[in-house]
Amino acid sequence: MEPAPIVVEVQPGTGVKPNAKVSPSGTNRLIQGDCLAVLQALPAGCIDLIYIDPPFLTGRQHYSTRADPGRAEPYFDDRWPGGIAAYLEWFEARLAEMRRVLAGTGSIYIHLDWRTSHYVKCMCDRLFGYDNFRNELFWRRDVAGKGAKRTSRQWPRNVDSILFYSKSDQWTFRQAYVALDARQQKVYRYTQPDGRRFKTVMLGDYSAASIERMEAEDLIYVSKSGKRYKKYYLDEAMSTVDTIWSDIPGFGTRTAARERLGYPTQKPEALLRRILEASSNVGDVVADFFCGSGTTCAVAQALGRSWIGVDVSSDAIAVAAKRLAPAIGARHPRQER
Repeated sequence: MEPAPIVVEVQPGTGVKPNAKVSPSGTNRLIQGDCLAVLQALPAGCIDLIYIDPPFLTGRQHYSTRADPGRAEPYFDDRWPGGIAAYLEWFEARLAEMRRVLAGTGSIYIHLDWRTSHYVKCMCDRLFGYDNFRNELFWRRDVAGKGAKRTSRQWPRNVDSILFYSKSDQWTFRQAYVALDARQQKVYRYTQPDGRRFKTVMLGDYSAASIERMEAEDLIYVSKSGKRYKKYYLDEAMSTVDTIWSDIPGFGTRTAARERLGYPTQKPEALLRRILEASSNVGDVVADFFCGSGTTCAVAQALGRSWIGVDVSSDAIAVAAKRLAPAIGARHPRQER
């Protein structure tokens, strides 16, 4: 079966008409329009996972992050004449609709920074329920101490905040693990005759039967004094990913440059891969209502999820469509008007 082509829906005016038929299933879709109108056109409970990277209230226009002499217009405008009050009013209407379209077992990740994360958390506690707040994730996107940060009269702002809410007390989640770093590996200081490294911990209150079983499995270390300890092998060890994510570099580092498209505020695929693998399953519908360069859609496609990407900017949709076309085997996205 040939992969379905990307459908780019270009709507006139400010967005999609409220009664438009926008299906979350079947063909993957990029939709240009105001996400509020798109959300109002979607049926309730149709989305399994939402990730959004909305405006941050930066108060500035965002241009390409690559040299582009021919571009005079910004990719998007993040200036809010009404300040924080206008921003929150605009955002709340859209978040309320996102809750409506989430499935009962669905969840949402909201990517923000220091400007608005605390205000939006209070809003989400009200919309999604205080008890449905799962985590605040902290993504350290760059190394501190570069440029003006070296002489600033405050601590460097290198961290974004990602709020994680479920719609109910039933939600999809699987824990993520990564390899141990060099510091963590150092504690595995003992070596088996076969070269296998391990560390030891106090045996605790295991029963005699459990200790006998562990001895049979070569999981007990006996010291020179005759005291017994439990063994943990390095080749079996993984580090559990917690709420501080410092292992995924942002686009301020050389290691991430190959992925960079020049679209302002673009996020690394590794960041979205971690979120999608933890909070969705193959075949689920993933949506990004501020899709920008299409990172969420590209990762969803690679992981076997269906997806919807929405952005009010025609530039964003053009960049995302060009990015996604090779991934699904389509030369050119088809446009619908």
